[in-house]
Amino acid sequence: MPSVNSGYTFEDFLKRLERSPKTHMSPLYHEHRELFLRRPDMFSRAVRSVTWEKGCALIDAAYHSQPIALVTYRALLARMLLHNQYVRRNGSGKLVPWKAALRTYSEAILAHGNAVPTRMTISALRLLAPQRQWVAAISLLKLSQANGKLTIHMPIDAAGCCATPSLWKTAMALLGHVHTQSPNLLSECIQSLRPIGTDESTVSTAANALLIDKNGPTPEQKHVLSILNDVVASAPWETALSNEMCTSYLTHLVASTTYTTQEKTEALISATRHFSWEAFMRLVTAQDATILKISGNSTPQLPKKTEMEKKTRRELEISPLNSPFFSESLQLLENAPETAVPLIATIIGKLPSAKLAAKFLSEAASMYRGTIATTALRHSLVAGALLRKCSEESEWRLASSVLLSMSPSPLPCDVATALVLQMREAKQVSLVVDILQKSIVPSKTS
Repeated sequence: MPSVNSGYTFEDFLKRLERSPKTHMSPLYHEHRELFLRRPDMFSRAVRSVTWEKGCALIDAAYHSQPIALVTYRALLARMLLHNQYVRRNGSGKLVPWKAALRTYSEAILAHGNAVPTRMTISALRLLAPQRQWVAAISLLKLSQANGKLTIHMPIDAAGCCATPSLWKTAMALLGHVHTQSPNLLSECIQSLRPIGTDESTVSTAANALLIDKNGPTPEQKHVLSILNDVVASAPWETALSNEMCTSYLTHLVASTTYTTQEKTEALISATRHFSWEAFMRLVTAQDATILKISGNSTPQLPKKTEMEKKTRRELEISPLNSPFFSESLQLLENAPETAVPLIATIIGKLPSAKLAAKFLSEAASMYRGTIATTALRHSLVAGALLRKCSEESEWRLASSVLLSMSPSPLPCDVATALVLQMREAKQVSLVVDILQKSIVPSKTS
């Protein structure tokens, strides 16, 4: 350890930690061991200042040399959560392995027992969720229940760990338990998306306009809604359309005006990713019934599944614009395009073919010729959805015309790669070069 008069400060040590590889953490710890033994708060600060991998290495080095404070374990779990948030936001890097997160939490339990706060348990559950480690999540729930520290938010995060096609029933049961214990928690989260048939202007002029108007879901409500989204997406579409909680979430999501365009598009596409066009139309039919009821018209009977299965290909190819729900929703192109764009992108992904998707956009463009509506129909999210549809069906001719007619905008790498490979296999060399020069390279797709 440097002498007192050397001018070497703790900030200098932190810089050394940041610049050094993970393998140097143990030697650096033992070099400053005397400081950490006298000042465990300095050790916590060191762990908090480096990446989660280096934090784990520092704790491993100190494990048999000094007691590890509870705040140190909490800081490491927080660093892991921040890392996962960065990976999800930027789409680069690797998520924290669930074993590393569970080991950190287990060591904290062994060292501090029931003094471990519930917040650390929730952090551990959230670190298990991306890799759907439901066995470990259920074990944490049982441990918390045995220690009398089970909170209402723990089953929600555990449900996120169970959101898989094989365990959706367990996830639904956990959410059902939450609803039984706290009937308003899930409903308030869903309600924060805005009820069907309302927007910000009608809410502000309503009878309860003197109440505080929240600007959409809180960060904690957004987290609950993301788990709801995962659970709905993991369940069979028949269940999603018959379960009251699922249909409430889906209908509120479709009508939401509080999510950003990007958030709503991602949530809609994710929640309905296992829906066929027929299933999506059943959801829309439920929306039609609501719209007609609000309008004072008679409510049509919902078609039975057998009737939907009997529909011919010709009937399925009828334009979505014939649906009251779609026609009502597309009127938002003029007044609130940011609300209509996610719905259009989802419709494109659900239509039976890329040609029908292009036809739908063409019909919508002919109906709404205003500048705002035209801009919305050419939104990068809408174009991206159509291009993805084209890449999935090898419709490179249609995709090339779309790419050359729109201004350059970033494309998902898998979509751009698939389209270029399809054109190359079709020996359209000049077209590939043209699209690369005019669309893909200027859009900085990498």
